[in-house]
Amino acid sequence: MRTADDCSHGKTTGLALLFLLVGMSSAIAQGPGSSGGSPAGGDMDRLGPSEQRPGLAGEGTLRPSPGDPTVRYGPGWLAKAIKEFDRWLYASVEGRALSAVREGVLAVAVNALRAGVPPDAFKLRLREAVAKKVPPETILKAIEYDASYWIRVSEMIGTDDWPPGDKSPGFYIAAGNALRNGLGELAVRDVIAWARGSRGAPERAEAALTTVASIAIALRADDAQAAVMVRGLAGSRLRVGEFGNVAELAGRAFAAGISASGFSAKLASVLNAGGSLRELERQLFP
Repeated sequence: MRTADDCSHGKTTGLALLFLLVGMSSAIAQGPGSSGGSPAGGDMDRLGPSEQRPGLAGEGTLRPSPGDPTVRYGPGWLAKAIKEFDRWLYASVEGRALSAVREGVLAVAVNALRAGVPPDAFKLRLREAVAKKVPPETILKAIEYDASYWIRVSEMIGTDDWPPGDKSPGFYIAAGNALRNGLGELAVRDVIAWARGSRGAPERAEAALTTVASIAIALRADDAQAAVMVRGLAGSRLRVGEFGNVAELAGRAFAAGISASGFSAKLASVLNAGGSLRELERQLFP
């Protein structure tokens, strides 16, 4: 299910997994925001905030890339987002810890923000990495790798104002994780379409992507089969807390010799009809 582009990142996968393969629930629990703090000396003094670097401060030098969905946020969003993220890198505890690679992190973020990626996705990841004392050079390589997936997610979302602002970082992180772990774009596009059409909660979409990514690996499901499972799980009557039980059933199905096509068909048949977890188990293991 991985593309050639995914494989080209193989050398950095191990680095990214040092801190980026974080569960959906922990990313959501942290929530967006920033840490306070005052600038320190040394490298901090040389870098400074965006107001001291005209190339980052003005809208005229920050044109969106073609297809950028800034219509979601308004015409002044890009310059404001970059300026605020630059300030956060300069003033926060995390930014001070990343002083040696701050300019590189900012360059990666600017490229992603131009594609509509929410800046709080970067803040969440950087907080995690610094808290775990990951070396700055490793953080830079990993955040660049992550950002490449977030840009793909933003392109799939397009110009719609979804997910809502406070839910957006968590969805980008979950969808990026799913893509990195081998889930195809069709599944991500389908769960976005489901959420828009049904006004489904972004957290439910995140949980469906995370669960199906693990199922797809276990059953070696193709993109179409994974998309069927994502839509079935997201639109089901199951509680999010029961999604892990579906993954356990997938493990049992694999051990019993049930194919990915067989499992996805049963899941869709039962859950699309409003069936329960117990009914799915009966259908799989009569």
